Amino acid sequence: MQVKVHQVRMPPAYRLLEFLSEGPQTSSELHEKINNELSNTISVSNLSNQLKLLMENELVSKENQRGGRYSLAKNKSYS
Repeated sequence: MQVKVHQVRMPPAYRLLEFLSEGPQTSSELHEKINNELSNTISVSNLSNQLKLLMENELVSKENQRGGRYSLAKNKSYS
């Protein structure tokens, strides 16, 4: 039960990073995963905003502008 509580309280951006640590995924795949694991759902527009924020902070990269797969950014220093 503690794990579920932790997952629900974790901000969507951190959950997305967790999912992307499994490998590159499309926004549709991420949307399905996050809504399956959390009791409250995230809208497609909120998901897009979260992914955009992660890309702006250079934590996530995208293969193509439209319809590409998202993945964790490489060679990012956290100092």
